[in-house]
Amino acid sequence: MALLLALARKIPQSNALVQAGRWEISPVSRFHRLAGRVLGLVGFGNIPRTLAPKAKAFGLRVVAHDPYVAQHVLAAAGVEGVSFDRLLEISDFVSIHAPLVPATRDLFSAESSAR
Repeated sequence: MALLLALARKIPQSNALVQAGRWEISPVSRFHRLAGRVLGLVGFGNIPRTLAPKAKAFGLRVVAHDPYVAQHVLAAAGVEGVSFDRLLEISDFVSIHAPLVPATRDLFSAESSAR
């Protein structure tokens, strides 16, 4: 969640400007608000189950794809279960929590990133 906040609020870019002695705000003035955006979780194990309520507290809509988790578990957490393709289609942010196993090895590729 901290990384998502840092990237959405452009903290690394702002820090680099300040470190370079530049204090102008214009390069970082377009901040992205989290409320109303969609966080896609690939996998819904212990870590994303803990992350989901924190993300929702910032106003993010949370969706998840995990073929091994029942829909009622997702619903109980207030998370919408979606297909992997749909997750990539609607998510503003994607957080990956799937283990690297043969079934997930090529899940993310140049083709999936283009969606």
